[in-house]
Amino acid sequence: ADRDTQDRTLGDRPETKTHHTIVPRNDMAPDPYWRYVKKIGDYSGGGGSRKWKCNFCGYEKTGSVTRVKDHLARVPCRDTGPCKEVLVQ
Repeated sequence: ADRDTQDRTLGDRPETKTHHTIVPRNDMAPDPYWRYVKKIGDYSGGGGSRKWKCNFCGYEKTGSVTRVKDHLARVPCRDTGPCKEVLVQ
């Protein structure tokens, strides 16, 4: 990039400073897969893990939305059981 573009990008010139808005994690839309489980309690530590119960089969687990997806899709996983009520097509 040329020097003029670099200056604007870096904000070296007060009249051309670029402002960015960062959306906090709590204001982001939740993953739609959370609607298929009942959230039990609050977050249990970092990484988005929480206790949940499957709306279809009643399976309970503490984990992130990735584990919810694994459960519903019946993905073989050593620490998450498959949902016996959801048919995978």
